[in-house]
Amino acid sequence: FGNKDKEGLFYDTFERSKHILDARYEPTRSLHITWDFNVRPYVSLGIWQYYDDREQNPELWDRVRRKQGDFSRLVVKIDEIAGVEPRNRTKYVCEDFLKKYGKHQEALFIYGDPAGKQEDTRSEKGGDDFNIIMEGLKEMNPQKRVHRAAPSISKRGEWICSILGENAYDIAISFDPRCKNTIIDYTSGQADADGKKFKKKVKDPESGLTHEKYHHFSDGDDYFLTKLFYADYKVYLRGGKSYNYEAVTNDQGINYI
Repeated sequence: FGNKDKEGLFYDTFERSKHILDARYEPTRSLHITWDFNVRPYVSLGIWQYYDDREQNPELWDRVRRKQGDFSRLVVKIDEIAGVEPRNRTKYVCEDFLKKYGKHQEALFIYGDPAGKQEDTRSEKGGDDFNIIMEGLKEMNPQKRVHRAAPSISKRGEWICSILGENAYDIAISFDPRCKNTIIDYTSGQADADGKKFKKKVKDPESGLTHEKYHHFSDGDDYFLTKLFYADYKVYLRGGKSYNYEAVTNDQGINYI
């Protein structure tokens, strides 16, 4: 799972012993899936579930608390799908997701890179990536929750590191060990001199094409976490550390007032 030396890592508060634990799919909870649309080395799909009460999954809640301490909200990445060539297209990853989770009966929420709203050569002609997702998963009645523009890389990284490090905003984050590519991102992906993600380039020995080695799955996680906990993130950007809230929902997804 990558370099044990944390110096220079983008997520330098991530700890294997603290943040990785078995946390399998819970069919009674909603699914939150988040996308990064690079085609090499893969299209990235992360699969998350969210808890805001111990009674929703007491056994999991208590295991996380023993590792991380107290919290009032928990997000767990239960799985990932890497769409590698020749299935490195959004529609194929939708098919792979349906094979695993197509019988899910609770809500399905869609997150991801706002750049996916642009039509380009990655997409089928006539639609952007999110349109392809909504069509490909229509039998599950997905609901879209996507930022208008990507959040600042350095700021979202600082905010997520504060959660990983000290359960800031009473949030805990955990990852199932099956999320192998994700864990490599968190344990090996470096920061650059500006506090952004260092996009290390490597060459594929077969095709001769270059791609970014790390940060594909973690980028998708960033979009998900900053959208699900958007009000907390906005408080952070204003220099705050906590607030009193009640949850409401609207057409943009979960908001807090």
